[in-house]
Amino acid sequence: MTKTMKTILSIAMSLPLVGCFNSSSDELLLNKISNLEAQIRDIKVNGVGQKLEKKEELAKSIVSNPRFGNVAAYVIAKERRSTNDVAFINQLLSVHQEMAREEDRVSMYKVLFANGVQSVKNKVLPNQPNMVGYLVRDDWQLVVPKTSNFAYDFPYNAYELFQYEKLTYTDSVCNDGFTPFALHALLTKKGYEGELPEVTIQNEKNSWRVLIGNKTLQEFSDFKVLLQVRCKEKTN
Repeated sequence: MTKTMKTILSIAMSLPLVGCFNSSSDELLLNKISNLEAQIRDIKVNGVGQKLEKKEELAKSIVSNPRFGNVAAYVIAKERRSTNDVAFINQLLSVHQEMAREEDRVSMYKVLFANGVQSVKNKVLPNQPNMVGYLVRDDWQLVVPKTSNFAYDFPYNAYELFQYEKLTYTDSVCNDGFTPFALHALLTKKGYEGELPEVTIQNEKNSWRVLIGNKTLQEFSDFKVLLQVRCKEKTN
């Protein structure tokens, strides 16, 4: 039962149930029915108004933040979801808020880094002699094998992408005779100790799409992917 129906039912239950009425009770009943109708109209108007406000907020978020817009478009198409679904809209807006907060934090650390504050620190990994760890902006952790390309040379020029984000590149990203490819590693939120999902880099037209296991929008803030673009010689 929806919240609206529960409200209507509670109002209706307050009406007197009697077998016959005198004029005063008839008038009282009519007044209560009139009030009930007014409250139902108010519930409908407020419900529709709230949905319109959420849809407008989503539209503005998509237009103002292309990175989020790309994620939203992918999820809407992939899951065949409707932007008339308020619960779904709220999920998308939570994703937008997370992405906006992270962009602000990255920008803050760029300023701090330019003024001598380290954004990446070594992370001690007890009982993991074959692994190397980094703490990124005191928020994210990178743990990779010593054989990883990122083990002893943290890729400051790499992109950090959330679930479903897409990185687009142009043909000029590499010199003539070379073609781009992506190296990646999983970033987890500081303190995360659960199972690590597999990362897939999906090739699309002049772009790569990040797919982090089967993680949902509710788990959006737990993972990112570090993606570095490199070039290799074309083969015939």
